[in-house]
This record gives sequence, C-alpha cells and structure tokens, in this order.
Amino acid sequence: MMLQNVIIVDNYQYKCLCVYHQEDTPSLSINTHKQVFYCFGCGAKGRLYKLALHLGYTGADAIEWCNDLESMLTTKLERSYKRKQKNPPEFMMDES
Repeated sequence: MMLQNVIIVDNYQYKCLCVYHQEDTPSLSINTHKQVFYCFGCGAKGRLYKLALHLGYTGADAIEWCNDLESMLTTKLERSYKRKQKNPPEFMMDES
C-alpha cells in the first residue's frame, strides 16, 4: 500500500488519499515536521509511525519510512511536476 494523489499544501504539510477508507479526493493531511497525520474524511489520526504500521512497515523500517517521508514526497512531486512540464496541456502549446 502506498500514498496516492499526494499534493503539497505548505512547508511540511501534504494531503493525499486516505489509506483508512476509500475516497475520490485527498482528505488525509500529513505534517512531516510534527510527524502526525489526520483524515478529515474518517477521523483517523495519530503519529506517522502508526500510519507506517498501517501501510505494512514494521520496526526499524517503519521508523526509517517516517524519517524519510518528506524527502520521498518532495522527490515524487518534483518528478510529477517535471513530467507535466515536458508534456504541457494542448492549450499551452498553441502560441498563435
């Protein structure tokens, strides 16, 4: 299981689809600085370690995932942004 549809809200603040319930719009808020999460849809909340355990990580791997989460999300978002820049929407390509 992985975090999906991640968007950056602010420094250290991200939103994504909740892994505790099915939804179409991101409602799971993650604060990597405070190491906490909260879902505005189902009310799930806690430390990132609890989220890591729910995602299937255990022990030291869960701790490492929590510590590396911000850089993983930032890298994923940067790659997504660069990919969108290489293939801009059609209306942006037409300069005439």
